[in-house]
Amino acid sequence: MASPRTNLFLTNVKGETVIDDFTDSYCHNCILECSGNGVRSTICKLDGVKRNVLLYRDELGSLLVCDDKEKTSKNFLSLIELLKHGRPSLITKYTKLKDSILHIVNRDLETFKHNIVHINSDAINEFYAFITQDKLFKNYRGLLEIIEDTIKNNPHDAVNLIARLAKYNFNLKTELSVISKLSNSDSKPNFTTGNPRDAVMSSVYMLYPMFKKRVVHINVGEFWDKFDIDYDALQVASFYIIENAVKYSEKDSSVNITFERMPHSLNIVFTMHSFYIGEQEECLIFNEGFQGEQARKSKRGGKGIGMYRARNLAHFFEGDLIVEPGSYPVEGNDGFLYADNRFLITLPVEMTL
Repeated sequence: MASPRTNLFLTNVKGETVIDDFTDSYCHNCILECSGNGVRSTICKLDGVKRNVLLYRDELGSLLVCDDKEKTSKNFLSLIELLKHGRPSLITKYTKLKDSILHIVNRDLETFKHNIVHINSDAINEFYAFITQDKLFKNYRGLLEIIEDTIKNNPHDAVNLIARLAKYNFNLKTELSVISKLSNSDSKPNFTTGNPRDAVMSSVYMLYPMFKKRVVHINVGEFWDKFDIDYDALQVASFYIIENAVKYSEKDSSVNITFERMPHSLNIVFTMHSFYIGEQEECLIFNEGFQGEQARKSKRGGKGIGMYRARNLAHFFEGDLIVEPGSYPVEGNDGFLYADNRFLITLPVEMTL
C-alpha cells in the first residue's frame, strides 16, 4: 500500500503550472466536483482511500489539494493555511527559475541559429567566389551552361569548392545533431549495429582538406568489429575532437587514431602533438566556453564549445570522453608550447553471442 501523502496542484495567475503532484488528470476533476458540492472529503475512485480535498482560488492563482496524511479536519485546514502562506514564495521561485531556464534555452537556440546562418553564409560566399553572383543573375537562363563551363575551365578550383561545400554540409549536420540530441530531454540514443571506425572515418574525410592545408598528417588504425552504436552521435563527437586536433597540432606532426578493444568497452584513442594543456586547464577543458592559454594566444580557437559538446555526446550514448595531457611541454617553431596529448572516447560494447 502506498504511504499517505499530500498531493498539490498549484498554478500562478497566468494559469502556468507551478506544482503538479497528480498522476491522473481525473484527480483535478474530482476535486472540482467536490468543491462544487461543498464537501471536503471523498472516497478516491482510483484506490478506494478516503481523502481530504480542497480547491482554493484567489488573485495569485489556483491551489488544489488532496491529502490522506492528516486524520482530522482541523489538522487538514491547518495544513491548508500553511500551504496558502507558502504559496507566494513558491510562485516567486518558480518565476525566477523559469526565467533562468528560458534564458539558457534561448541561449542555446540563439547559438544554433547563429551557427547555421554563419555556415550557410560561408557556403554561399564560397560558391559566389567561384562563379560571381553578377554573372549568374545576368544570364539566369544559361545557369547550367555557365556552371559547366566554369568547372571545365577551373577543374582544380571546382574540386576544392566541392570539398569545402561538403564540409559546410557536414557542419550543418553537426549542429542539427547537437540540438536534437543534447537539447531535448526526451531524446534517446539511436543504437544500430555498426563499425565505430566508419563513424570516425566520416569525420576524417570531411576534415582532410584542413589537414592538407595545415600540413598535419592523419593516420587511422584498422578495426573490424561491429556492435551497437549511435552512429550520428559518435560521428559528431569524433568530428569535434579531430577538428581541434587539426587546428591545434604542430605543423608537420601527425594525428593518430587507434582502437583499443577491452572486454566490455572500446577506447577510440586520438593521439596528437598539440597545444600543451596545463595542469589547471585539464579539469576545465570540457567546460562550455573554455579555451586553453595556447589556443587563445594562437587565435586559432573558436568559442570553446567543441570539447564540451563532444563529451556530452559521449555521455549521451552511454560512453565517456577523457583527456590524458602530455606532461612535458616543448616549444614549437611557431613559439607556442606543444605536448603529446591523448583524448579517449570510451564506448560500451554489447555484442550478441
